[in-house]
Amino acid sequence: MKEPILNNKPTVKIFVILVAMLFLACCNNSAIDLKPAVPANQLNDENTQFPDDAADPFGDGGDYNHAVMEKLSDKGPVFLVCGTGGRLDRIYADDTVENMRVPVGAKDLNKVLVSGDTILVGGEQGALAYSLDGVEFRAAKGLDNEGILGLAAFKGNFYACTESGRIFTSHDGAAWKQQRQMTDKPIIGMASNDDCIIAITTDTDIFISEDGEGWSVQNYNDAYFGLAPAQAFSNLINDDFTFILLGQEIEHEDILVPSLLYSHAGGELWATGALTEVNGHSPWELYPLTFITALYHNEELLVLCNEGRLLLMSSCASCNMIVETSQTEYRTMALCGSTLLVAGEGYAYEILDADSLFSDG
Repeated sequence: MKEPILNNKPTVKIFVILVAMLFLACCNNSAIDLKPAVPANQLNDENTQFPDDAADPFGDGGDYNHAVMEKLSDKGPVFLVCGTGGRLDRIYADDTVENMRVPVGAKDLNKVLVSGDTILVGGEQGALAYSLDGVEFRAAKGLDNEGILGLAAFKGNFYACTESGRIFTSHDGAAWKQQRQMTDKPIIGMASNDDCIIAITTDTDIFISEDGEGWSVQNYNDAYFGLAPAQAFSNLINDDFTFILLGQEIEHEDILVPSLLYSHAGGELWATGALTEVNGHSPWELYPLTFITALYHNEELLVLCNEGRLLLMSSCASCNMIVETSQTEYRTMALCGSTLLVAGEGYAYEILDADSLFSDG
């Protein structure tokens, strides 16, 4: 019997080996595509690049932490969403996703801020990057190893609050310096409007500045002792010139009774947004309940809650409604018009129509 022709022609041998290698490479690439973080048809190849030490952006175990509305485009509203593993995504209303390259390695990102043409994104271990064109991000300097928990823009400057209780400032987002050590506790959030900038701690310290340099401080639990339930703060938001404080009532920590405070007076005076009825029932039927973040829509307050729930708090005490969007634990939301983005665990997100969410309520 003759030897197979393939064994007598080295050039054909090489060709077969190359074909086999190509087949194996294709199989390996298919395995990557099957990972569930972002559907392949939503990726923008030009921006799907990550630092060498970044976590696998398409793997399990990652979460979105914070979202903001960036701009309007021919595809509708555009959102920026940051998360664990150094991830920053630009998400369009038509479900297109661009994965942005950010020079922070695999460090978790906690906050993203858009102010004019400047984008800032910050997180753990001094991770802070800035962009002036929305495309190229550069590493900021001066934060050392600080864990960044909040970002804000106020009177032409940028501010960052940290786990170590410090506040840092910058004129351009690129070079930062420590302004002061405010406390020895983590400053968990900050927000601003045209009149003032506010920062908070979990145990209800409220720092307020009207010029970005001098700060006053009050402790909510001390100031409102005997007048309102004691709180543990978890988030601070400014929307439509109203400051909103979210947290839990300490008295009911075992069953998670949420709290919501708001201020139209620059953080000096706070009122309670109390729930008396939701979907025609006592709110106690909903507990345990956690308020994660909030924003205004059509002059009513939309609150993101645990277990994928959205609460509409109305000025009508008996008109409050809550709906379940999914079983996903969402951590953040952003709104433009009626287009609502919610995002959270597993890099999951949804684009919802805020106007129709409660239409059947």
